[in-house]
Amino acid sequence: FDISKSCVGGLCQYKAKTDLCGNGFCDASETCKTCPQDCSAACGSCGDSVCDVGTGENCASCPADCGCKLPQVCNRSKLSCEKTCGNGVCENTYNENCETCPGDCKCPAGRACTKGSCFNACGDGRCDAAENENCTSCPDDCGCPDGTQCQNGRCGAACGDGTCDDTQGENCSSCPTDCACKTSGEICANGLCQAPCGDGFCEIARKENCDTCPSDCSCPSQQYCDVVSGGCLPYCGDNQCDANRGENCSTCASDCKCNDKQACSGGSCVCVKQCAGKECGDDGCGGQCGSCSGATTCDTGTNKCECTHECTLGDGECTGGKGYRRCLLDASGCRVWQTGTCQNTCEDDGVCCDCGSKVCGSDGCGGSCGACSSKANCVSGQCQCTHECNSVGELRCSPQSNGKYEECFADASGCRYWSEKSCSGGRTCVNGQCCTPTCSGKECGSDGCGGQCGSCSSGGGTCFSGLCPRTLEIISIKVPCRHALCRDYRGNSSDKRPDVIVSVQLSNGQKFYMPTRQNMECDKEVQVNWKGVTGVDPAGLNGMSIAVLDKDGSSSATVCASWWRDFSGYTSETTFSNNFIDIKLKVTK
Repeated sequence: FDISKSCVGGLCQYKAKTDLCGNGFCDASETCKTCPQDCSAACGSCGDSVCDVGTGENCASCPADCGCKLPQVCNRSKLSCEKTCGNGVCENTYNENCETCPGDCKCPAGRACTKGSCFNACGDGRCDAAENENCTSCPDDCGCPDGTQCQNGRCGAACGDGTCDDTQGENCSSCPTDCACKTSGEICANGLCQAPCGDGFCEIARKENCDTCPSDCSCPSQQYCDVVSGGCLPYCGDNQCDANRGENCSTCASDCKCNDKQACSGGSCVCVKQCAGKECGDDGCGGQCGSCSGATTCDTGTNKCECTHECTLGDGECTGGKGYRRCLLDASGCRVWQTGTCQNTCEDDGVCCDCGSKVCGSDGCGGSCGACSSKANCVSGQCQCTHECNSVGELRCSPQSNGKYEECFADASGCRYWSEKSCSGGRTCVNGQCCTPTCSGKECGSDGCGGQCGSCSSGGGTCFSGLCPRTLEIISIKVPCRHALCRDYRGNSSDKRPDVIVSVQLSNGQKFYMPTRQNMECDKEVQVNWKGVTGVDPAGLNGMSIAVLDKDGSSSATVCASWWRDFSGYTSETTFSNNFIDIKLKVTK
């Protein structure tokens, strides 16, 4: 080890420089010049930034040229870069440490990574054994005195005194000058001298390969060792389908190819049926593409099912007794003989003289099986109807006359037809029913059967519950000259002529006022002929009130006389008297 010292804060601090030379591996910081015993195989080429596999350079023998890039690390047994870094496991066999793979080999809290090893935090000038600080983990705080060196965390006699002192932690790795391997061919690995083959590292620089050192350079399970090149080659691709090694058409298609009429399924070559466009015939796999039925057979030229016809369509003959046979088409469209037995007798052409389920038409022997009604046609021995209506008993008004209706009946063949009937007593048809118009007491509006009871010429044609609008006419008024209430008091007491107003209020609340007749003559019937109450609902005349009032100047009008009754029936001129006052009126439509 090389020890340097410096003064920090008034204290001498010692720092050991870790030297990996002599561990049997050419590390990234070593070259053939700085450590020839580890990098002798690469001398002359290692360090030239070219990874020359032909001279034995690889990630283990010459990391300077062939070093792996994270997340890959060097697999020293296979002498290749592999992506083990990142799997969450810190694997020393793949040279993973806190420097080469910090993701998997992260230092615990309070420790720092120094040249691939985790050390406790140091640098405070105090060598704290409780924090696992020693001359190895923290040389700044725990540097060794002059004349000693740090070995395995302890300060001991300086390496290089010619004595290999294992009590001081000296070995071929920590002190190769004192503990160099003496047996020819041995190498130092993990502080021990041992033969190169068997150390667990496949070193191409020492000409180790799967043939010369299978213990260190074994091939994966799906590869074999090529004794010529010493390299591992995959079994798949050697043109030999070896089932003992798990090769089949699925795992190694290049060695275990299926023929043109086969397909790989589950690792086995299976026959693919050749049935495209075929109805029958050989499927190419020892089976058939289909079978023909009935009177059809397979044509080997077309692989189609073809008919073997037995007769001419429509032919028939008796076969003895009541038996017959007729030439008909089977389900495949082939003409075949179909036999049967007649219930009665068989004619020469194989036709049975029998109606069977027929209700009309010929019995086959010149007779008839029945006749259909005039509204049906005989089709295949059955009466087929052309129905006029949907269901028996259905009603509708006759399209020809509103005084008639039609009812749906069924004839002997079950055919439904319309039968017309007349409405009696002058009634009309409404929705298929005979209707009696009702206009009693009505002047206008619906008669209940689609007609009208009349129309109104006044009031814009409005109909009030069957009655036309009414007009109330005040024809004349007579007021006595010396009436106690109706006389003029405006300045001239001798003038007894009143200023007359007529007020009319219908039972529905509507009000009407006749314009004031000033200085109306008294003791005389005065013609006013006022028709101010027009186009009103006749019902409003029942309970109507009429009042005669006298208006003197700004004073409120005085009621001289009033009437309250049903005025709707007074269609002729009628005089009403009250309190010595007469009023003549009439109601018109």
